[in-house]
Amino acid sequence: MNAGEPLPKKGEIDRTKLPNTMEGIRFEIARISKYIVDGCKDPLVIFTAQKIAGLALGTARQLGQKVTDKNRELIILKGLHAWGHANFEHISNPPNVEIIKTPARMIRELEIPEEFARAFWDPIRESMAKGKKVGLPKPRITGSSGVSTTLILTLAAAVGFRFLQMKFGGQEGCLHYLWGCVNVGDRWVDVDILMSELGEHPVFEQCELIGIPF
Repeated sequence: MNAGEPLPKKGEIDRTKLPNTMEGIRFEIARISKYIVDGCKDPLVIFTAQKIAGLALGTARQLGQKVTDKNRELIILKGLHAWGHANFEHISNPPNVEIIKTPARMIRELEIPEEFARAFWDPIRESMAKGKKVGLPKPRITGSSGVSTTLILTLAAAVGFRFLQMKFGGQEGCLHYLWGCVNVGDRWVDVDILMSELGEHPVFEQCELIGIPF
């Protein structure tokens, strides 16, 4: 197992058999770090993150906020969190399988053609709606807390945040939930796009901090 291997290219899938031990968990965490460090350099990721940041700053100004060097980063982080929360759906991994996606692949999940989406949705609509009028749900990025953390920290890195951490929570020696933490000014801000508000995160008996090595 080599966590430092290059990210899979578009259309590629890497499969690695991991032991069901802390060694396997630490390999997964190291691999997520690699996805963040390399993924933030992808042109699609940079374009997306910069677009979100620009819209967040523009929205703040329209709301009467004065954008300064002191609050600029926090406004951008709030925008990244809001976008991530609105576009991500938590779906658990299969038993004994850990899925990590490249950040660019996640963003492309939002670009599914309508005809393709309808091929999946029509039988679901017919069964669930029972004749009621419902609209085609917009595409969303799906995955576990590891996938959501990879996405938000990569977007943050793509707009210049460099002091990033992952927090790994659990209980009774089992760590199973991941979220991010970003340094803004002189403080660390928890970032979990599975939560509705920036700064929110689940509370666990145990929590381990893992720095992202830029």
